[in-house]
Amino acid sequence: DDCIFCKIVHGYSPAFKLYEDDFCVCILDINPLCYGHSLLVPKGHFPALDATPPTVAAAMCSVVPLLSNAIMGATSCDSFNMVVNNGEAAGQVVFHTHFHIVPRFSGDGLWTNEVLKR
Repeated sequence: DDCIFCKIVHGYSPAFKLYEDDFCVCILDINPLCYGHSLLVPKGHFPALDATPPTVAAAMCSVVPLLSNAIMGATSCDSFNMVVNNGEAAGQVVFHTHFHIVPRFSGDGLWTNEVLKR
């Protein structure tokens, strides 16, 4: 009842929708890390990726190329991160499965650990 993503999916809360199909919706993040930061959210409520049915996760993954190319085109970036924070210790704040699609630019400094040698 209190899930913001369920409210958005059902039209009870506003969001800027970039994409929608039978399985998922892609919206702009209300607290973006950068311009174009988007969220891909399943229409069904699943608290985390490990609780999401494989068919739903596959449907979401199948639209990532379309969405990431559109987001990269709209933001003029040439790269993106796709991030899933699965569980509280991993930084998940909204407990409804979602993928972050984060546009990236060379040298943008978004992730401080990128300066570490791998």
